[in-house]
Amino acid sequence: MSNQSEGRAVSKQRLSQRLYPERHAARAAVYAAVISGRLIRPQNCAECGIECKPHGHHEDYAEQLTVRWLCSRC
Repeated sequence: MSNQSEGRAVSKQRLSQRLYPERHAARAAVYAAVISGRLIRPQNCAECGIECKPHGHHEDYAEQLTVRWLCSRC
């Protein structure tokens, strides 16, 4: 990745953080909880059951640690 495209990626990330602070805070809370062991990432998708490394999906950003673990296809 070139320096210019890295700069654009960082700018888009910062803009997203400014526009959607609740989304950023919820993602950061889940990340910290997984790292600390307070939240355990399952090895299967909650929707289709496939064995994978699922992503935490927030239905409501106000409930930061309430996530559905979904694969990238679901």
